Amino acid sequence: MWALPVWVTLRAHEVEWIYQQGPIVLGFVLDRDGFVRVIAVAAEKCDYARTALWAPHRYVKLGDSYKRVLYRYGWPDEQIGFSWSSPGGASVGGGLVSVSFNQTSRTYTRDMMLRYEEDNNIAFTLHDMVVTRIHIWE
Repeated sequence: MWALPVWVTLRAHEVEWIYQQGPIVLGFVLDRDGFVRVIAVAAEKCDYARTALWAPHRYVKLGDSYKRVLYRYGWPDEQIGFSWSSPGGASVGGGLVSVSFNQTSRTYTRDMMLRYEEDNNIAFTLHDMVVTRIHIWE
């Protein structure tokens, strides 16, 4: 179960190496020539796993806020919200938020995936508006 946050779908001739260091899970997908094709890291917080090391002003790390991701990368190409139901009640500030204006309704959630596919090949998974997973691919 601990490896699920970094599990990715593999293509033919690819292998994934998965490591756990305390609460941090790292996954690396290698092709048959040994080149890294995908990197995924998941945890509530991790100071050493950062994006865009070549551009220090654009890095995002686990534990960063939704605001920081938008500031560093701009508006995402795709924003996917997660919602689910479970037994029990919702906590204060949790759950979905619905907004209606002029016959248009939108539903927002605090759990989502931000995908930057056109220029960066990176996706951020956020739980309660905080980055908990980074997925970078070739």
